[in-house]
Amino acid sequence: MLAVLQAVLRNYKIRSSQEEIAGNLTPEKFGFSMSDKKIEHFLREDKGLEYSFINYNEILSDAQETFLVNVMENDVIIGLNHHIALLLDFKIQF
Repeated sequence: MLAVLQAVLRNYKIRSSQEEIAGNLTPEKFGFSMSDKKIEHFLREDKGLEYSFINYNEILSDAQETFLVNVMENDVIIGLNHHIALLLDFKIQF
């Protein structure tokens, strides 16, 4: 997760070490929490970026198109079990 967040920050010309990032996150058994207020505060308040955590079951069926448009316009981190991936330049045709 540290390398993924570091890559997102680099995309915005923000330099941050993995140690600094780790110090601003909540440790968990298999890494760091993606869903608490600490990561949100770090990215919003300290780095000036928007951050929203959305569980897979929180996207309403009538909001899926809006969600996909947001994914195409922003950097998106996807968590699968204990792994995460960064989506860049996601494209879809409607």
